[in-house]
Amino acid sequence: MKLIPKSTLHYVAYLTFCHTLSIHVNKFILSVLRFTYPTVFQGWQTFVAVIIMRILMFENLSAVVCLKSFCSHLPLFLSFVGAIVAGSKALSYLPIPIIVAVSNLLPALNHILTTCRSDATNYFLFSNSILCVVSVLAIFFSDHNLSSFSVAALWLYTHLLFGASQDIFNNEDTSTRFSSFDKLFYCNLFSVVVLAPSSLYLEEAFEALHFQERSQLSFLFGCVLSGVSGTLGSVLSLHSASESLNVNAISKVLLCLFSPMILPCSLSYFTWLLIYIILITSCFIPHSATEVMDCSRPKQLEHV
Repeated sequence: MKLIPKSTLHYVAYLTFCHTLSIHVNKFILSVLRFTYPTVFQGWQTFVAVIIMRILMFENLSAVVCLKSFCSHLPLFLSFVGAIVAGSKALSYLPIPIIVAVSNLLPALNHILTTCRSDATNYFLFSNSILCVVSVLAIFFSDHNLSSFSVAALWLYTHLLFGASQDIFNNEDTSTRFSSFDKLFYCNLFSVVVLAPSSLYLEEAFEALHFQERSQLSFLFGCVLSGVSGTLGSVLSLHSASESLNVNAISKVLLCLFSPMILPCSLSYFTWLLIYIILITSCFIPHSATEVMDCSRPKQLEHV
């Protein structure tokens, strides 16, 4: 069964479904069930990702064959781990629409910096990126969850910092040996190797054994569902970068439209206005070249 969508509309539908399912299940487990053990939770999700991606790749996965290759990608791996752990903590405190909207700050800044270094300037796209950044800053200063240096705000800032470093190291990697899919696989594999012993050292693994909801069907089913949907969403996001439209951004607009009906949150009308300004302007921000999946492997595309 081929999972690659045949049209842009199918891409939008698949991505919207995967992203909506993944982030809302994560929010349910982290906030409603109050499973506050990020090393255990993210370790599980990355473990599921490794299994699924290994099945999808079969023999097409590029191997890290030397210490030099591993060390050159180590900053990317560490940034990935930091981003997912900090993002998990931020999600446990903050409403989903804010997390989704603020995450567009990085591609907007990247486009602004790229445009400033370029001779040819598309003023419409440049203005969209500026408006996106200004709207994100307005949320930082206006929303009560982020206006002060609360725990939620610090985790979100940490998530953005690691995300920015991840983009930088990814952009600096000019090697053609590894596709974006390869990098995503090894980032998840490295996360499993790091988070498994970390959960034991921090004693989160032992504390999770006493989690009162662990035997309930909703918790167990949610853990499986979040891992599978999150992995499929990440894989589709990589390949969707080859589409002419920014279908990943469009799916986030639809996600935030559905979000209040799934998990209601109390946000002011002004905050909602800023959120949709960010989401709509982000739809016009061009893809980063590093986000495009290597399409030179027929079997890879057939099974993803």
